[in-house]
Amino acid sequence: MAEDALKASQQLFHTLALVSPVGIFRTDTSGYTTYVNPRWSELSGIPFEDALGFGWMKGVHPEDQKPMSDQWAEACKNKIESLAHYRFIKP
Repeated sequence: MAEDALKASQQLFHTLALVSPVGIFRTDTSGYTTYVNPRWSELSGIPFEDALGFGWMKGVHPEDQKPMSDQWAEACKNKIESLAHYRFIKP
């Protein structure tokens, strides 16, 4: 029963992410990006495969990369939410 609920929840996330008008990304607990939805790739100009890991950072404006990276590392280390404002550029 719990396995079915988990599968249904994962399917719902996948479906919503595919049709979402906003960019969505997901990371693991170390901050490694494991998923970006198609809209995220469209907005950023970074293909799915290139965005994984820390590849998404190449879309962050050069002046914002260090502060963004530091904030991201701190959030991952302390396992807290991260909310950041930064400039995103298309490569």
